Amino acid sequence: MSSPRIIIFDDDREIAEFSSMMLEDRGFDTVYCVNKEELISELPVETSLLICDFRLGKDTIDEVLSNMPNQERLKSIPLVIVTGLTPESSKIKDLERFNLQAIVEKPFDIDRLEVLCRKILTSI
Repeated sequence: MSSPRIIIFDDDREIAEFSSMMLEDRGFDTVYCVNKEELISELPVETSLLICDFRLGKDTIDEVLSNMPNQERLKSIPLVIVTGLTPESSKIKDLERFNLQAIVEKPFDIDRLEVLCRKILTSI
């Protein structure tokens, strides 16, 4: 059985690459995307978890996800948001219509993210 696949989506390539590398070092199968087009190309592959930055350039992840093809498939993938906003922000609460599992505040600790990923992946 292959390991669960995690997509990390952040418009900052260094953060996306670093997060991906750190989670891979901890045994996860990861891929990172830095723009909507890359995300669209990666989503058809079996994905177990989507970790996204909330603010992506001038857009929010809500705006990006709302305009993606295959909404039903997207809503079935557990979602973790990484943000500098407070978790109570109404903008973040709007993401509950997707499969929002957790909100991680920046700066985040990679060990805590690992624990969160394992918890989410064992519950699906």
